[in-house]
Amino acid sequence: MFKIVHLLTGAAALLLSLIPSLRGEAVPFLQQPDAIYLALFGLLNLILVPVLPMHYRGARQYLQHTASALLVLAVVLQAVTVLLRPELGNVAAMVCALLAVLLHLVAGLAKVGRARSQAPAYDMSNRDTGTVKWFNTS
Repeated sequence: MFKIVHLLTGAAALLLSLIPSLRGEAVPFLQQPDAIYLALFGLLNLILVPVLPMHYRGARQYLQHTASALLVLAVVLQAVTVLLRPELGNVAAMVCALLAVLLHLVAGLAKVGRARSQAPAYDMSNRDTGTVKWFNTS
């Protein structure tokens, strides 16, 4: 589910980052840091899609879901900053994105405690040795 959300959020962020350049008093795109941040947050969402793990369970899954939600929130906050309220600033969106990246790394690098299998070891003392005939000699 989060893969689709990240795809849509990333594509929307890239498109929304171009809107300030289309206005009448348009300043070039590279001179608008708010729009660049929005484009970078959109790319961050798109980059996360192929590496988003779906096999996490427990605390790792909770951390990954929280990271995904924070990354989407960063895009929303930055889009509001770019389109509606420039006085909000970039700090909140950057903090959300930084926390999302850190949580994603913690979830990915956390060690998983696996129980060892208690299956009995195979007894090699009764094993026949020698050449195996794979053909019929009759």
